[in-house]
Amino acid sequence: MRLLASVVTVAWQQGPNGDVNLEKGGDSLPLAISQAYRNAGWWWRPDVGGAAVVSDGVKPCENALPCADAHPARRQTVRAWFAASTHLLGRMVEKQGGRIVTIHCSDYPTSDGVRLPYTEGIDNGAGAKYRLSIRLMSLRFLPEQRVATYAPPKGGAGDFTIAGGATRTTFPFRLRNNHIYADAR
Repeated sequence: MRLLASVVTVAWQQGPNGDVNLEKGGDSLPLAISQAYRNAGWWWRPDVGGAAVVSDGVKPCENALPCADAHPARRQTVRAWFAASTHLLGRMVEKQGGRIVTIHCSDYPTSDGVRLPYTEGIDNGAGAKYRLSIRLMSLRFLPEQRVATYAPPKGGAGDFTIAGGATRTTFPFRLRNNHIYADAR
């Protein structure tokens, strides 16, 4: 896991307008490491990707799947159930922020000799209207990428302009109760 933690050093997201948000607080970095661990399939490496994986025996989970706890990131635990007959991942439970998130995995066709879940159901515990169902439509494997490929892009907001093509301007504003108020259109 030391290798993965040394590669994943910052969690980030890029919005539709190009803005890049570096997520520095809370458990965003451990969650990013945990997600990268699962995406890379490091459960199945002989060294389990350096994570601490502890079998919790057989615990009921729909089809009485064997259970394991993986600790791929600092303070981050993923509880996982695997199908006894196929050894495929059936369900994961992970704390994300203040919520317990459950991910059900199913539909494992073989693509280039690899079996990945094409269907995932994600329940963040906030109620039925917030449940998410994801269906992978196609899969293509790329050659190994340089680490820099996953660095946050430079990004920048591209959804605004300043009159006359200027690159900077000055405008009046009012400061009230430590909030900035300005007229804009």
